[in-house]
Amino acid sequence: MSSQAKKPRVPSPPEAVAALRAQVEQGRLPRAVLLKGEEHWFRDESVRMVVEAAGKQGLELCRHDTRDPDFRVGALTDELLAPPMFAAARAIIVREATPLLKKDDKDDAVFVRCAIAHLESEKEGLLVVEAEGLRADSKLAKAVLGCGGVLIDCRKLYDTPPPWKPDPRETELAQWTMARARLHALKVSAEECVWIAAACGNDLQAVDAALLRAKARGSEGLKSVVGWSSGASPFQVAEDLARGDGKASVAGVESLFSHGFRGSDGAREVDKQALLAVLFGALRGKLRQSCAGATVLERGGTVEAAAQLAGVPPNPRARDEFELRLRTRSAAQWRAQLLDLARLERRSRSGVEVDVADLVAFALRHRRDGVARPR
Repeated sequence: MSSQAKKPRVPSPPEAVAALRAQVEQGRLPRAVLLKGEEHWFRDESVRMVVEAAGKQGLELCRHDTRDPDFRVGALTDELLAPPMFAAARAIIVREATPLLKKDDKDDAVFVRCAIAHLESEKEGLLVVEAEGLRADSKLAKAVLGCGGVLIDCRKLYDTPPPWKPDPRETELAQWTMARARLHALKVSAEECVWIAAACGNDLQAVDAALLRAKARGSEGLKSVVGWSSGASPFQVAEDLARGDGKASVAGVESLFSHGFRGSDGAREVDKQALLAVLFGALRGKLRQSCAGATVLERGGTVEAAAQLAGVPPNPRARDEFELRLRTRSAAQWRAQLLDLARLERRSRSGVEVDVADLVAFALRHRRDGVARPR
């Protein structure tokens, strides 16, 4: 038996949202709900269901959104600290709260201090905080869990299958699409759900809208009502380029420059210079990691030491990608690829246009046969 206690499994976003739905449908409104992560669909759905439940229980609804030009921090903190005026308890909803989390010098932000004081008081009611950039080990997160609240990581769903089970129907995104299709009573096959998910990209709002269009299509074919609008992820394209997957790199580059990509705010970015900046930055970081890691291995070091020196994040996906990359090239080959990227970056900054053809040529110059796909 391992000397270290096994960490509990973290539920996936659909599982966590379903558990919250079951709780509120039973009339058990949590003391607090904290929503972190970049997937807007899960955040919006969670806020919608708890607001509806709070309204049914007669709570005074107090909504705050930092994107609203009339938003005032003082009004929010007053509601957190003062007793309700028009009901026995309040439901305080704080949307896009990331700007409210920044520390004041060395002290916690005013909002964080007031929110923790609110949760530690004996006030009844509900506090919902939606903050994409919040850490799970932050003081606010600990306060939410400490009062019996709910923390949901609204991350993006995994859209690539693991190497040991390469069936695209088994990805989280495909499974979610199939579940939504059943909810909409839509008769589509698993393969059609995979196609819809791929056509819309990892954008759950677009997938859900596509399913509704497919339900109303009548005799029209699926592809006639669900057009291909998916852009590529610049981070996945960077991974494919670094690893030398020529086919995936070329397809990703063409998709990225045809359809752009979605930023963390959900907006689609199509500006070529912005695309290049994100792609080059992601690729440069991966190549530097790989060059440093390969050097450690060639000097007799371990993969663990290589990952630590290269600054690879501890999450499983990043480690998996790093270890697979190390198998494809020597340190000298990583340095050569890094120099080739530097030449492309210099061209882009000197007024010479860098386009799809240049990136495709880069992908073909550094392609490797028989590369493994990461989880």
